[in-house]
Amino acid sequence: MKQAAPAAAAPEVLSSGASDSRLAGVVERLGQARRRTAYGAFVTVATIGVLVALALFCLLELMQGLLGDLAPWLAFANLPVPAWLAAWRPAPVPQHLMLAVDVAILAMIAAPLVAMARRPEIDRMARAADRHFHMNESVSTALEVAGAPDRFAYTGVVGEALVKSVHDRTDKVDAADLVPVRLPRAAIGVPVLIAVAALLTVAPPPPLLQEAFAALRPPPEVGGFTEADRHD
Repeated sequence: MKQAAPAAAAPEVLSSGASDSRLAGVVERLGQARRRTAYGAFVTVATIGVLVALALFCLLELMQGLLGDLAPWLAFANLPVPAWLAAWRPAPVPQHLMLAVDVAILAMIAAPLVAMARRPEIDRMARAADRHFHMNESVSTALEVAGAPDRFAYTGVVGEALVKSVHDRTDKVDAADLVPVRLPRAAIGVPVLIAVAALLTVAPPPPLLQEAFAALRPPPEVGGFTEADRHD
């Protein structure tokens, strides 16, 4: 009499720690939501970086225009700029633009690092799905049950029913609904600052502060007399 064939090997362990292939669909959707969380963080940081860069350019152009010769350090004369950019507009517009671009590049470098740091674990996404889709902690509990070393000895029929219930409701876990990715509200400031930057580049403000400070200075003395005394 032939011996019974050995039992099938246990399903491959999922990335979340669950060892039940019936939850693979849910785990995959939670993984999509996890990636969307990271992508949303990237979009937010990148948008803020662009806003800061534009604001810096506008501020430098405004202060340079108002202060004029009172603030020669705002010209950043020692900052190297490409020849084509230097030929586009007179200094210090190219220098200010280069500083703004450098800030934007730093933001783009930092954005993926922040995104990876903010990417939550699968168990956190499972709890978020439970709350968002009103699943009464069934997703997070099912993953915990399926990841137990001895699932059948620990949970029995109740655990099996829970895992099957979550499997049957896999389609209810929608990653796009759980983690919508959209531009932050601050993004509305990008076109506004672009318009302001273009205006300051084409028509910089007159050196009002330079003229005001010049008017407050006492008149120079000529031969021991002020200019006013010479006319008396």
